[in-house]
Amino acid sequence: MSTMTSSLSPSLSKYPQPIYKEHDLHYIPKLNNYNVNYWKLVMSDYIEGNGLIAFIDGSITPPPDKINDKNEQLQGIENPDYTQWKQIDEQAAVEGNLKSLQEILLKEPNLVNAVITGAFETALIVACHRNLNSKFVEKLISLMSPQDLAMQNSFGKTAMFGAAVVGNVEAMKMMVDKNPNLPNITDIYNQLPIQSAAYAGQKHAVHYLLEVTGKEYLESRRKTFVHSLLVGGFYGEF
Repeated sequence: MSTMTSSLSPSLSKYPQPIYKEHDLHYIPKLNNYNVNYWKLVMSDYIEGNGLIAFIDGSITPPPDKINDKNEQLQGIENPDYTQWKQIDEQAAVEGNLKSLQEILLKEPNLVNAVITGAFETALIVACHRNLNSKFVEKLISLMSPQDLAMQNSFGKTAMFGAAVVGNVEAMKMMVDKNPNLPNITDIYNQLPIQSAAYAGQKHAVHYLLEVTGKEYLESRRKTFVHSLLVGGFYGEF
């Protein structure tokens, strides 16, 4: 299967790029007291299979972010090697390069739901969380199926959580139009998107999510929902 990382940017000469493969979220089990050996085996396989081991064992280390020029006349200038290092995971899709994405999807449209980070994030999850270019986000949503929009990262968060945290109500509306159940999907902490919006103090997002979140889901989390409202500064508003 082709990967998003290999398609989106030219290879970097000094640093190898991780090769993030698409996996089912249940492929790697949650660590507990009874599955340590199996968890280590699965994690080792995933890390090595994605070309990440060198970033973990210390054989690849980041260069300094600032350097002096060759003549030592200028100090603390930006190190181009450090910029290149940062770009290993900063692919065109992650940065909101809509033109590049369109070109890629014309050749491989299935990549719209590909996992592009080690945290099992799709381009949409990353784009919403980082509050990237709105046209880029809208394009991704338009290309994704209702099932694609419900994909969760390693913390169980869909793209709705990222949009809720940054207050991107328009993106949430587009996603809910395609999949009305998105506001009711919880993360691994049993939290709803509306709770993330409340913790982040996103008033407009909270008001919108109140309209589309199932009342039974809020009722079963009454205490934690009220707590999120208080933390977010919504005392007396609801």
